[in-house]
Amino acid sequence: MSVRARVPIRACIEEEITIAGRKEKASALTVAEVETFVNQLEAIVHQTQSPIVKDIIARNARLILDVIRVVNVETKQGFKGMAARAGELEINYIRPRTLGKTTWLQTIAGTPPITVAWLSETTALEGEALVILGWIDPIEVPKIDAVLYTKDGDPLPVQTLPFEAKDAAIKTPAVEQKIPVVILPKHKIKIDLNAFATGDDKIQPIGFHIRASADFMALPGPVFGA
Repeated sequence: MSVRARVPIRACIEEEITIAGRKEKASALTVAEVETFVNQLEAIVHQTQSPIVKDIIARNARLILDVIRVVNVETKQGFKGMAARAGELEINYIRPRTLGKTTWLQTIAGTPPITVAWLSETTALEGEALVILGWIDPIEVPKIDAVLYTKDGDPLPVQTLPFEAKDAAIKTPAVEQKIPVVILPKHKIKIDLNAFATGDDKIQPIGFHIRASADFMALPGPVFGA
């Protein structure tokens, strides 16, 4: 499935939509802005090596576009992607720097089960959002089997991560969440993981960071919530 198959190239009107379980105002976008989004997300999808990850992203493309529209209500600058130079919105794949980390590698120690405080409570900025669709763990023996999100102080139901159920032909296991987690502007998120074994692990989210392009204009790039 392609991104283009999920997101028709047509203008979006200003409207109220349901996203992350809440009614939110979503901005209008032009045909050119929607086409820019589709082209850019397709380019990101093609860079990934896992067909499972490609499919997860493509099937959630409309959700990602709607998150951009909600953020644009705050920024009012539209979406220009790689052509943006100031306040227009840009989208990038989540990497360690996005969440204030230097690497995905972590060493888990203690007596299982162990609660790993993976991301301390962080508040999205006014013109910023985070979308998490699932997780991958590119290590030979994953140590994590569940994730607990706490949004605005309220814990969400635990989502299990059955990495061990992968097909033998798939090198890197990927798990799509039952429900994507969306952190909209000025909302808080905290992430805890359950480790059932000790040792090294490289779990990482499948998701995107949405923010003004001006913040992506210099290395090492922005940190979510800062």
